Amino acid sequence: MERSADWLDQARGEFQHARSDVELAFYDWACFSAQQAAGKAVKALSQKMGALGGGLAGGAGAETRCLRRLAGCGARAR
Repeated sequence: MERSADWLDQARGEFQHARSDVELAFYDWACFSAQQAAGKAVKALSQKMGALGGGLAGGAGAETRCLRRLAGCGARAR
């Protein structure tokens, strides 16, 4: 099941949370929320491009694996 729209929606929510945290001077939480937003946006893009074959393995390093797969997709397209 392709869920890129869900991941992107979650990423937008996390980003809004990060912006609110900055306004309230909760910088540590803003950093955490921004990192979460970036990870979810990468997962959305990766799923949309089909880089993960429709599935998403979670856990430590999931965002790094997604970015490496996306980089590989771009290299093949050249």
